[in-house]
Amino acid sequence: MEGFPYRHRMKPLNIHFDAYPIALVLGVLLALAAIAIAWRRRQAPGALPLLIFSAASAWWMVCSLLWRVVGTGADPMIWFKLIFVGVVLIAPAFLAFALQYTNRGHWLTRRIIALLAIEPVLFNVAVWTDSYHGLVSASWRGRGYGEFVGGTVFWIHSFYSYALIGFAHIVLIQCFLRAPPIYRRQSGMIIGGALVPLFGNALTIFHLSPLPGGDLTPFGLVVSSAVISTALFRRGLLDLVPIARDAVVERMHDGVLVLDSQNRLVDLNPAARTILGIAHLDVLGKPAAVAMAAWHGYSPDYLSMADFHDEVLIGNDRCVDLRISALSSKRTRLGGRLMVLRDITPLRQASAALQDANSRLRQQLIEIEVMQDLLKEQAIRDSLTGLYNRRFLEETLMRELGQSTRTHDPVSVVLIDLDHFKSINDTYGHGAGDLLLQTVGELLRSSCRGGDAACRFGGEEFVVLLPGTSFSVALQRADQVRQEFMALRVPFGEFKLHATFSAGVATFPRHGEDFASLLNAADIALYAAKKEGRNRVLGAQEIPV
Repeated sequence: MEGFPYRHRMKPLNIHFDAYPIALVLGVLLALAAIAIAWRRRQAPGALPLLIFSAASAWWMVCSLLWRVVGTGADPMIWFKLIFVGVVLIAPAFLAFALQYTNRGHWLTRRIIALLAIEPVLFNVAVWTDSYHGLVSASWRGRGYGEFVGGTVFWIHSFYSYALIGFAHIVLIQCFLRAPPIYRRQSGMIIGGALVPLFGNALTIFHLSPLPGGDLTPFGLVVSSAVISTALFRRGLLDLVPIARDAVVERMHDGVLVLDSQNRLVDLNPAARTILGIAHLDVLGKPAAVAMAAWHGYSPDYLSMADFHDEVLIGNDRCVDLRISALSSKRTRLGGRLMVLRDITPLRQASAALQDANSRLRQQLIEIEVMQDLLKEQAIRDSLTGLYNRRFLEETLMRELGQSTRTHDPVSVVLIDLDHFKSINDTYGHGAGDLLLQTVGELLRSSCRGGDAACRFGGEEFVVLLPGTSFSVALQRADQVRQEFMALRVPFGEFKLHATFSAGVATFPRHGEDFASLLNAADIALYAAKKEGRNRVLGAQEIPV
């Protein structure tokens, strides 16, 4: 409401006391009352900006009073300059009040406050240096009579002030339209009070003031601050707090307890009585430890810290989320503590049941994974010898041949067949034959290196896959295993079983270009070894043409 533009006749500076000074004195007293009310409730949202608003209005009226009563002395512009020291604060203060009242106080960051302070500072500099440039008072220069015609800077300041005031009114009207009916009376009084200075300024501009020669704008500002203070501190909050307490706190599912600065219980709601097992309200006024005697797990340590949050047990089976907060503000410690108890027993029971179900599920998943791995292993293993089966051989050999094509590393295979195996079965029985097959399996498995794979091809035939092994090395290793097997004597009842095997060796890509041709080359070499007398290892290239 600062810098309201107007054009009116100014009274002489050395006038006698009349109705206007008396009205100014009454206005100053009303402004001081509004300041006192705002100061007592300075912790409330919007109180500090309202206090500044009222103080600036009072300053305007005091300077106007002294201007008319005391006169100007040597400097005809002195009171004009002093008035604007307070006037420039009115619009920013009113905007800050509107933002805080409508719960938009977070908009008032340090950066925004600094930006709002720029224009008042610059305008005051312009006011106090006006004698050099005349951009504020133009040709008026503080003369006692004559029309006041503001300069360029004055009108810029006026437009800026009205822009802030207009935005503040928009915020307040939005709050009024969105507010529940119970709050609209308070919001309506604030908006109505804020319009009073505009009405007073309009009367002054159109020369309708009941106080001739006087500006009604500062009176409007004082009335505005008084109405807003009444709405904010006398009607709104005091009327609404009991309603909020009964409608909210009493019906909360969370237990709420209030302790004073000496940790005495001063208030609690029904939910708190239920959670703590407090049957009667005679515990009010008693120390917390006495009032909460039914809470066997209560500890004085809960109140030794400014803030506390933990999950605690009340009784044997009730789990509670406990929050304790100090009742204080950013500026003043009010004393006391607020305790909030939330019964989370059903949540904990559900969580425990869920954890138990998850644990069982994880165990079942582990068992399933083990069974799947076992099934996969069984799918590629020979049940008698424990070696890989023919399916695994086909998949692995195809993969190794593809990799060998890219890396040009050799892949050798050794095809083994037991000599005279049918004769052993006929002489000693199939149990002896199975024992010899298991013995061969153990020997081949122990002779394999990293990357090698020993497989049972079928019946008494075995294949050893040797990736990265050259043809000559494969021959040597096959013959070494043959000699070890030939030296074995396998106990079978009262007998010592003895057997030999023949083997054929082939290497990719030297003796075959694919799976079938490579095994066929090894099979031909094995047949040749059998033909030459058995118990020997022959390579594919050693087959006579």
